[in-house]
Amino acid sequence: MATSQENELARVIRQKVADLKQVCQGIDENLASRAPAVRWSPKQIPSHLCGPEDVGHLPILRAFVDSDIPMIDLDTENPFFTEHRAAMSFSGLVAECELGTWVLG
Repeated sequence: MATSQENELARVIRQKVADLKQVCQGIDENLASRAPAVRWSPKQIPSHLCGPEDVGHLPILRAFVDSDIPMIDLDTENPFFTEHRAAMSFSGLVAECELGTWVLG
């Protein structure tokens, strides 16, 4: 059974995803694919939030279920921007990012 802290964390994450979706509304594919020098493009940001393709961040989240003191090993410099994700629409990447939050209950 989820504790009030777990429920609050899930609520905050869902709210952050809703905020991300709102910020991303109206960004067209051309703008989403452009990146300033030494920065990620808007398209690479939700790709990074999704985590590794076909795995996502589920193994990291699983650590909280399986361990009292989980090891969190985030690859902060990796946008996980594969050819498949580069070919996806920006709105598709944002939707994939949102889908990954539903595992939080």
